[in-house]
Amino acid sequence: IIRYDQKLCSHQAPIIALHSLHSSDETRLLSLDSANELRIWQIGTEHITKLTLSIKSPVSSSLVHNSLLFTGHEDGSIQIWPLDSENPKVTVQAHQDEVSVLMIHSGQLLSGSVDGTLSVWRLPDLSLIKILALKVEIKHIFEHVKQGLIVVSNLQVLLIENLADAKLVHSFDEPITCAHYTHPRLYYGDLRCKLNYITLFQKETKTEQTLISHSSWINNIFDRDG
Repeated sequence: IIRYDQKLCSHQAPIIALHSLHSSDETRLLSLDSANELRIWQIGTEHITKLTLSIKSPVSSSLVHNSLLFTGHEDGSIQIWPLDSENPKVTVQAHQDEVSVLMIHSGQLLSGSVDGTLSVWRLPDLSLIKILALKVEIKHIFEHVKQGLIVVSNLQVLLIENLADAKLVHSFDEPITCAHYTHPRLYYGDLRCKLNYITLFQKETKTEQTLISHSSWINNIFDRDG
């Protein structure tokens, strides 16, 4: 049975990010809005923690790892936030343009930017390990256990092995709006309002297959496990 319209907590500005934290004795839901208001709600109770984060540049990407909130920003900076503080623990100027994606890979933080660079950071101090100049506007990064990292831009799919050079895997005929990788398929939405997929890492990449058409652009794709 699906239950509708269960209100957890209210924001006064649009919610731009949702994350969950799981432990042996509780589950917490984090919501962040465009006015920098963070809400931490303990699932199953009425307890809500409300924080106003001291953010100067709008958030463009985020993730939660080891009970810390990581935020990437439109000015190219990255910040790390303890979940009990309104002030960042660490701030670095990571890129020259918007940080479009953050990801934890092999215990390190990866940050991708529309400036075409992929940076690798040591945790927890965010000391820079290396920068890969991919020369594409990075839109998504996905992990593949055997192949390495799959980097998706608006027009290309790149494969990065051992955090070294990138290899072109596929080119799209027109810009995509979003993507999601579930081995061996890369699903993506396009400007024609269609949900498509290609099959990667077979003997050859199989051509585009269309699953369904929408009446407007698709802006997100996810699987039922998250």
